[in-house]
Order: sequence, then structure tokens, then C-alpha cells
Amino acid sequence: MAKKDKPPEPEEPKGDQDEAVGYCRPPRAHQFKPGESGNKSGRPKRQAPVVSKLEQRHRQLVLDELYRLVPIKEGDKTVRVPALAAMVRGQWAAGIKGSRLSAKLMIDLIKEIERESAAAQAELVKTLVDMKQKGMAKQRAAQRAGEPEPDFDIYPEDISIDMETGEATFRDPAIRKLDEQYSRITEEVEAAGKRLKKAPKDKKLQLQLKLEIERLEGQRELVSERYMKLLLQEEENCRKRQA
Repeated sequence: MAKKDKPPEPEEPKGDQDEAVGYCRPPRAHQFKPGESGNKSGRPKRQAPVVSKLEQRHRQLVLDELYRLVPIKEGDKTVRVPALAAMVRGQWAAGIKGSRLSAKLMIDLIKEIERESAAAQAELVKTLVDMKQKGMAKQRAAQRAGEPEPDFDIYPEDISIDMETGEATFRDPAIRKLDEQYSRITEEVEAAGKRLKKAPKDKKLQLQLKLEIERLEGQRELVSERYMKLLLQEEENCRKRQA
């Protein structure tokens, strides 16, 4: 078998070594300087994949079919469920009847869902613990400096960490806002009531104050209803997490 010819060795440049130009020796003005990148513009950014209109239509068609309602038998009744739900039920039924392929498919799917759920929960716990620690540090710094408490999206005391299960949860920030709003309206009602008692026997002024108190009490009742609704919803979510 004939040997491949080796590429010719670069010839030694003639003349002054510093000024010589040849193979593998570009002119000095075009050589890279020490510490200087050969690609000053940097690596080009990866372009996002372009999805054609045809592909978009195909994807939308698949989604429409997955969620299209189809009739299935449930005992003696016929119910309509999304096609995706019908497929999942079919796989479950096949696995229960003995299909190893269907059983493996569903078990693998459950494992993947649980893995993703556990990873998301771990990330949430990490984020909430970090928020609680940083928030408490800010609160202590404000107290030492004699400054008012800083504002937070989620206050440190609203973050709960179960040391036994490692689960972290947070109270809905809307509950704190409603609580503060309820307290503010209550203070305004009390202030208006005091003004009404001290007001002179001016029927017009008294009527204005009574109407103001009535309006504020209506607002407070609405806030109270929303507050209780959120509390009940949070308790329900807590029970579901513990189940």
C-alpha cells in the first residue's frame, strides 16, 4: 500500500529573521499580539431554532387533537374526556390487564414526573431558605440602624420551614396585604367615629361623617371576605401537601 506523501516542511525564511515573511510566518503587522484574542468579536451567539409556519400549524394541530374531547366508556356510562386522557387511561387499563410494555411505559412516566416534582420542590426550598435568611439579615440591620423595616415581596416571617420533612412553604403575600389593608381601614373608621362624636351639632357634617363611616365599613367587609377566602384556600393547599 503506497504511503501518503507528507506535506512539505516549511522552508526557513531567508534574510532577517524578524522581518522574514513566509509559510506559517505572516507579516508582523498581522500577527496576534501577546494576550490578544484572535477572535475579537467573540464566539457568535447561537441562533434560536427557526420554526416555520408549517411546523407551527402542525404543532397546533397535534395539540388540538390531544385535547379534543372523545367519548369513552366508564362502566355503564359514556363520558367525554380529552384524547390525551383517553390514551393515558388506555395505557393504564392495558398495564393492569397484563401488558408489560404498557405497565413499563406508565411506571417510567410516573418516575419522571416524580423526579421533576422532587427537583422543583428542592429548588423551591433552596430559594425560600435563602430568602428567609437574607430577609432576616436585612431586618436585623434595619433594627440596628434604627431604620423602618424594609419591604419584601415575601416577608421572612411568612416563610415556614419544616425541619422534619425539609419542606418549605410561604404564606400568600396577598394575605399580608389584605391584613394591612383591614387594619388601615379599621383605624380610619375609628378616627371618623371620634370626629363624629366631637363634631358640633352640624347635621350636614354629621351626615358626611356617617356616610364616610358606612363606606369604610363596606370596604372593610369586602376585605374581610377576601381575607377569609385566601386563608381557607391556603389551609386547603396545606392539607393537600400533607396528604
